[in-house]
Amino acid sequence: MWNEFIPIRYSVRHFLDNTSIDSINALEYSLARYSIYGARVVLKRNEQSKDVMVKLPLFPKFENVFHYACVITDYSVPLSKFYAGILGEAFVLNASSLGLGTCWVAGNFRRSACDVKLADGERILAIIPYGKPLGNTKKKGRKPLNALCKSNPSAWPLWAYRAADAVRVAPSAVNLQPWRFDFAGSTLCIKFRFLNSLDAGIACLHAMASLHDTALEFFIDEKDNSIRFFVER
Repeated sequence: MWNEFIPIRYSVRHFLDNTSIDSINALEYSLARYSIYGARVVLKRNEQSKDVMVKLPLFPKFENVFHYACVITDYSVPLSKFYAGILGEAFVLNASSLGLGTCWVAGNFRRSACDVKLADGERILAIIPYGKPLGNTKKKGRKPLNALCKSNPSAWPLWAYRAADAVRVAPSAVNLQPWRFDFAGSTLCIKFRFLNSLDAGIACLHAMASLHDTALEFFIDEKDNSIRFFVER
């Protein structure tokens, strides 16, 4: 299902206050179905008396943030940021399926305003404002796929091309697209600057979603900061 909503997902900073309780309940239900050790997502309502958002100069401002999701990691768990990226982006694509807009925010928010009980070792790594978009929002540009590949992607098998292109359009911090692709033998390699990061987890979720109906395996290489996808024959 997620693969259908990758093309329509885009970042939203301006929202309407008409997110239905049915949509919120559907998101709560979807979160209850997914469990990843070391990461969790909690839905909250933004109280204007202690606004969770921080306004930064030179950055586009947010308007009418009424609802947000807290992306929480347990720092004692290896690769917890990576797993948080997977879980958070699953939430984002589920929100897109309901016609809601979202935006990953890892910097300009007040952790002290997030009314969430944290266990020892847990930290709120990011928040994701969500809701009905206000007005039209343009999608951010992306580098062409061949600019991110070591070899010519048009010569790859279709499954590898689709997986790489699904990652290409994934959200990333400051839209840097911190991933590179290569294909050799029967393996697609996605290499990152930092594997234990939200960006890498988000990218992995997009790749897996694009291959939802394909028998595959993937291997995490922490030393090489990469993930290798292998499609079973």
